[in-house]
Amino acid sequence: MDTVDISELDIHDDADVAAYLDLLRTANETDTPDNPMPCGIEKPSRLHNPRPHYTDLHFVVRGENGFRAYLGLSLPQRYNTHLCMIDLVVHPDHRRRGIGRMLMEHAIDLARSRQRSTLEADAVGTVEGGVERSAAGWRFLDSQGFTCALVSVNRRADLAMADVAAEERLHAETRAASVDYETIAWNTRLPEELYAPLAVLNSTFLEDVPLGDLNIEPEKFDADQMRLSDDLGIKAGLFLCGVVARPKGSEKIVATTVVGVATQPGDHAQQFITMVDRNHRGHKLGLRIKLENHAQLRHLRPQVRYMNTDNAGSNAHMVAINDAVGYRPLDYLYEYQRAI
Repeated sequence: MDTVDISELDIHDDADVAAYLDLLRTANETDTPDNPMPCGIEKPSRLHNPRPHYTDLHFVVRGENGFRAYLGLSLPQRYNTHLCMIDLVVHPDHRRRGIGRMLMEHAIDLARSRQRSTLEADAVGTVEGGVERSAAGWRFLDSQGFTCALVSVNRRADLAMADVAAEERLHAETRAASVDYETIAWNTRLPEELYAPLAVLNSTFLEDVPLGDLNIEPEKFDADQMRLSDDLGIKAGLFLCGVVARPKGSEKIVATTVVGVATQPGDHAQQFITMVDRNHRGHKLGLRIKLENHAQLRHLRPQVRYMNTDNAGSNAHMVAINDAVGYRPLDYLYEYQRAI
């Protein structure tokens, strides 16, 4: 087993940040080469600007020619204060030498010292019809006493292969089914008057989505928190665009979808939240706002070719919507937890 000297990542040192980015990119190229490389603008920005109400800790194992491993811990401070979320990456040339196990022991010690009782980590796996993935990640978590609490499927749509005429026909169907609703498209930043009503809808997200056996509690959002989150995304170089829906004559938002595009490489977009108020389902609003956002993205960012998203396998309704707009399975996302 390698001797492991764990030190803090100096987020204010350009050489440390460059080595961190190089490690992430090398691991990405080995493990998921069909995924976009970590953005050289977004990743450093996130180091300096954590999410509101989170404390982030960063550790590395240094080597002669860069970092051998990275350990990131994210500690919620407002909700789910029992959680410690773990991001552990070992350089491909230094795997199977005990480094991952030593970093996990370090994570457990830190989590306990901060009164955290549940660890959370992710791994990918091979889905039928998707891309072959190594089993090393989830096998490591199994060996460390973690249990898979939720299985999601990462999906990808190739916008270059989209049947635009078919999408227009689908859009006409959704508009006919939702004639009592209006939609508002936005880009770069959410209009100020929409923050408060959208915060109300977003606060119901974890109450509605399948969570499997995950030990997490619903979070409540307010306008200030959402505004700050957008600020941090923009600072990280993300281009954001979305569509919301509301009943005609009402200010209440009942459906939302948001997409983000990182500066690098610029041809991949990430589908973030999509949700419809449970009292306003059955009007094809989810499909309508997704189609309208895809059309907006094509117009504003024509260089984007791929759309990426993930959904719990049990979320049949959203999976059906994604299938309808051309998403296909890429791989599994296993969400693991461990009580300590």
